[in-house]
Amino acid sequence: MERKYVAYGIMRTAKIVKDAYPNPVEKLLEVLEELRHNSDFVAYSILALKELGSEIPREFKNDNRFAKIYDGERIRRVRIGDLF
Repeated sequence: MERKYVAYGIMRTAKIVKDAYPNPVEKLLEVLEELRHNSDFVAYSILALKELGSEIPREFKNDNRFAKIYDGERIRRVRIGDLF
């Protein structure tokens, strides 16, 4: 399974998994470091971290790469830095 779908799932269920073990924020940040080159994963991770009420690594604020994400209605193209 592609990891971007795991980040998407965490984003969609943030209220339920917020207090889960293992800690979803810690795991997302750990995998985000590993998959920072994957713009789709980065985008879903940022959205998931926002839903979880967590700090987002500032290094992505000026990230001009584009990602394709599903917004609940359609797939759209977004600039990672615009997700902040």
